Amino acid sequence: ELENGYIASPGYPLQYPANSYFSWTIRGRLESFISFSISDMDIENSPNCTYDSLKIYDGITGMQLATFCNRSQTTINVVASTTHSMLIVFKTNGNVEGKGFSGAYRILDYNSTITEPRAGYIASPGYPLQYPSNSYFSWTIRGRPGSFISLRLRNLTLEPHENCSFKYVQVYDGNNSDARILTQMCPNKDDQRVFTSTGSSLYIAFRSASSIDKSGFLASYEINDFGDRSLCDPQVKRMCGSDLYFECRPDKQGDFRCLCTSGMYSDGTFCTSDFQLSVVLNSQPQILTKDVTFNWTSRTLNQQVAYTITWVATNDSSDSEG
Repeated sequence: ELENGYIASPGYPLQYPANSYFSWTIRGRLESFISFSISDMDIENSPNCTYDSLKIYDGITGMQLATFCNRSQTTINVVASTTHSMLIVFKTNGNVEGKGFSGAYRILDYNSTITEPRAGYIASPGYPLQYPSNSYFSWTIRGRPGSFISLRLRNLTLEPHENCSFKYVQVYDGNNSDARILTQMCPNKDDQRVFTSTGSSLYIAFRSASSIDKSGFLASYEINDFGDRSLCDPQVKRMCGSDLYFECRPDKQGDFRCLCTSGMYSDGTFCTSDFQLSVVLNSQPQILTKDVTFNWTSRTLNQQVAYTITWVATNDSSDSEG
């Protein structure tokens, strides 16, 4: 019984076979549930998914959790069972074939500890359909010493209730609910910020009361090392480490990350200043009758760096024509 695994359609990433039926059953221990995250999908689209389709079921109840038939590579597709079993069915006809799909599954206890992968999603059981009623689930995301955890809420849909103590998502800066609370998100509270731990652990708690047709919540997380491009909290000092070149500021997507200061560029590990590249070519004039090609590799990750090339020809020989 594997805690984590990978599933892909036959032939992936090439064409999947026509007129075929494939199924996968994932089973965990009692008092666990299954989370399946689709990372890539290229399936023939059709009304009501009548041609090719990927369907996911709760393996014990038989309830259909989700149906997919599209060529989306950017949409977040995460499905979670309410029981310890999940059935995945991939069905094709003979019209059009694509790459198919690939995804990762994880078997989670009702109170889970996550150390791998370093980036992923957590979802309430039953997502994107109905979460279980009168339940309590928790996730402890734990990195190695010297790391920190960032969490972004992607979706929160709970049954409205006057008292926030009956149903909520809570995030704590530590291993358990005794740690400092970072936020408590209720049905009527929309909070899309990134929540960041000050240490190597983050604790998430989800409590439900009676359940109607609500999907619960979906969040993404990252286990970060202090340093370049790590998610950070601008209110926490020295989150970007001791390197004076890094500072916590927003990137193009609005996420706060440890980025190089103005005038400095990252090669993926360190920040370096902008520089000039000089090349000296010594040759006889008659040899330079054809095109001369120079190749160099830029290691900067800055997409806005522009290069200006200047060619200067000199003649140091008194008896040569310039």
